Amino acid sequence: MVFKFHRSCRFSKAFTLACALSASTVMAEPDVLEPPVKEVQKANKVVQSPLELTKAVRNSLPSVRSACVAINSGGFASGVIISKDGYVLTAGHVVKMMGDDAKLKITLENGESYAGKKLGYNEEIDLGLLQITNPENKDLPVVKLAKKSSALGEIIYTYAHPSGAKKGRPAQLRIGRVTTVIVKDKVPLYLYSDMNIQPGDSGGPIFNLKGELVGINSSAATHLGFNIFPAIDQFYLGSERLKKSEVWGDAKRSPQTGSLYKTNFNPEKIKLVHAELMKRLEVNHIPTYDFFKKYTNEKGEAQVDQNTLVNFSPKDSISIAQGYKVTMGLDDPAFTKLLPLKEKPTHFHSLLIKGKGNKGKVSVNVRAIAVAKDHLITKASEFSKMKSAQLVLPKMKFLVTEVARSKELDLVLLKLPKPINMPIIKFSEKGEMAAIHGVVAGQLLMAPDHFSRPLWNIATDSRRAVKKKISLGPLVDKSIISDKRAPFPMAIRHSLPLYAADAGTPVFDEHGNFIGIHIARSSRTLGLIIPHELVQKFYLSTKEK
Repeated sequence: MVFKFHRSCRFSKAFTLACALSASTVMAEPDVLEPPVKEVQKANKVVQSPLELTKAVRNSLPSVRSACVAINSGGFASGVIISKDGYVLTAGHVVKMMGDDAKLKITLENGESYAGKKLGYNEEIDLGLLQITNPENKDLPVVKLAKKSSALGEIIYTYAHPSGAKKGRPAQLRIGRVTTVIVKDKVPLYLYSDMNIQPGDSGGPIFNLKGELVGINSSAATHLGFNIFPAIDQFYLGSERLKKSEVWGDAKRSPQTGSLYKTNFNPEKIKLVHAELMKRLEVNHIPTYDFFKKYTNEKGEAQVDQNTLVNFSPKDSISIAQGYKVTMGLDDPAFTKLLPLKEKPTHFHSLLIKGKGNKGKVSVNVRAIAVAKDHLITKASEFSKMKSAQLVLPKMKFLVTEVARSKELDLVLLKLPKPINMPIIKFSEKGEMAAIHGVVAGQLLMAPDHFSRPLWNIATDSRRAVKKKISLGPLVDKSIISDKRAPFPMAIRHSLPLYAADAGTPVFDEHGNFIGIHIARSSRTLGLIIPHELVQKFYLSTKEK
């Protein structure tokens, strides 16, 4: 099967089937799943702006964070306290991996630690229960359980410990959107979301915007954005068995086995995948637009075979093939259109520096910011990989030379042969610095992509030192992780979809203020920003010299 489209026909309406579709089996389709009920299919009719959504997350976070815990029993995981008598809900595989005689340590946000014991777990659903042994009978913080899980299209968030608990680092906040709801026996079974998790997050809580528990972190797939969360509805069905330390469920169907990632594709199902992508092109969904543009030839025509089409978004393709409705994630244009860009629209510029590679590569690219009409700042370790470096502007190229660098910050100051007209990053005055210093978990952040189109997500933590490298988690494409990830004297962690190739990209807050430079992708879930004041200090100190 080959799909074609013509650039002159505006992408969205020009695809044609170039030949008959042929059946393609990816893997055996699970037979326990069924299409969702109408109630679960409903998405929010009123789309809230990213600013409203992130404010809602920040407003509800204080009521839940004290009950979010780190679990240590030889390995690291996360969990959440759900009752005053110390029940801790976590992932089934977390409980399963604990030895019967393992010493269990459960640590709260305030640093208090308790011993605990393992109870039951459901291997198929991947829910498990622990209990804090609390000889001092302290009043434990608890979260409120939602009556039912979130619906398709709703915003959710987690507050858990990617890579395990780190001394001096709290749990990390991340947000996402429910992109599919999997149902069994007319009850929500799993939520799929574009909220990325990794080892250490296992067992962590998933909340709705009210701060109610709607699910648990279970599995981070090898593909970014394919993450699975058992629904709170399944806890209600099995809570008494969990408390009685029962173990049940078909382990072969657990999210940990990858069985949920496998399905059958026939011509009709592939047509449905094609139809969904067409809908996304019609609303100018940027990832879909860029995907097809990549396969465009000189005639303005693209040809995409069925395997490439299905694997563009495997999570959505599999869900569609299994009969479920899907929706876009945080990259939905409905959100992007509501970003607060009107005040300072010129901020969304990311300059391109291009040069030949030192090790035989044809070319090396790095993003940069302009701090003056003749000075740029970018990532030093990336700039070192190139020679004959040039600033590339529309129909113009300018040679750049190194002036100074900071090994500590991994930044380099570059000079142009003459001043030119280009967008300059404005450093905040002293009166505005408090807002920069006050970046907090859940704050809306925005950045330009390669084509100066806006991206958005949140800060996952306040600014703090980064001392160690962080584990990657399961990931097929590890090229998205920066080689030089740590240490940095101070950085802001974030969940913006910026990766290794995006180092040097400027990041802004909801007011258009320059927050800092994206310097590295430290894991599948976290990126690092060198804060505004360190970038400014590096530039000014070098300028004075």
